[in-house]
Amino acid sequence: MKYWDINKALSYDSTFIFALGQRSLGKTYTTLKYCVKQYIKKGAEMVYIRRYEPELKKVAPYIFDDVASDKELKGYLFRRRGQEYQIAKRPANDEKPEYKTFCHLLIASQYQDYKGIPFPNVNNVVWDEYLRETRRPPGYLPDEVAALLSILVTIARNRTSVRFFLLSNACDLVNPLFRFLNINEEPKDGQTRYKLGNLTKTGDAVTMLMDYIHGADYEAQSLNTLGGAIASDTKYADLITSNTFSNAHDNFIAEKSSISRFTIAVKYRESIFALWSDDSTCIYYINEKVPSDKPIYALTLEDYELNMMAIDKYRPFLQNISRLYKNGALRFSTPRLREDFFKMCKLLKI
Repeated sequence: MKYWDINKALSYDSTFIFALGQRSLGKTYTTLKYCVKQYIKKGAEMVYIRRYEPELKKVAPYIFDDVASDKELKGYLFRRRGQEYQIAKRPANDEKPEYKTFCHLLIASQYQDYKGIPFPNVNNVVWDEYLRETRRPPGYLPDEVAALLSILVTIARNRTSVRFFLLSNACDLVNPLFRFLNINEEPKDGQTRYKLGNLTKTGDAVTMLMDYIHGADYEAQSLNTLGGAIASDTKYADLITSNTFSNAHDNFIAEKSSISRFTIAVKYRESIFALWSDDSTCIYYINEKVPSDKPIYALTLEDYELNMMAIDKYRPFLQNISRLYKNGALRFSTPRLREDFFKMCKLLKI
């Protein structure tokens, strides 16, 4: 069985490690085991995160069950106490175990509540199941990246040794972190490092490593599971066995023609939709390139609330764009922009 190689990911020395891979490749198991061993060796505590309270409540009793049964850790006992996990050396005879806290359980949607709480001994943060299943409610947080960075600041403070793991299946191409990193298409296989900034004192780069665990070997391995065998040759195969993004296909994707004319641009939340028309083919294109002398009409306010006056004014225009798509006459520059457009139309009931 081929599992995710966490040591290779760690060798890049990135603050963030984003592991994207199929189910049953040991992303969570390997990461939690690494964190437990870091505590045993160095006293480095960890934080385990899920996005919403119901998610954490369901998994909390079982987070370390697999790790606790690992042969390397047979000399240790694990227990949960409220929002913490504790560990103790397995005592000889009838001695009482001396449990100590090594893991704190946090809820991302409550990130504001953690400000001011010190985590001086936490060196590893694990946000499990980071990407949401496509169109599965309740979706991402209103300001997802702010929540992620706020949690990092709360835990790290002035320390630069904290490492943040994001673990997920490849399911949703249109997500806040990809938007922040300007990722508009399916990531490359293997390891890709993104620069996020520089430390002011040392000038050292702060980076995120994206480890996209994808390829024929992993797909063959996934097919040899009960779920993989059933999903094979069905519409669910890409999501279950191939670990591909369900919305990363290239349907209706094309760059605008050189003779296209700019028509109008609207902004919805963080997305800009610039409409271009090619009269010679009657094909319309949407990208994010707005001529510098043209206005952008905002359909949402700064706090993402709907700008109803603008929406009512431009609703006929938006309905016409939607009609173009239904008639096969609309193209988008990237899969992400296409999915953002669909999401906007759904929310505005266009």
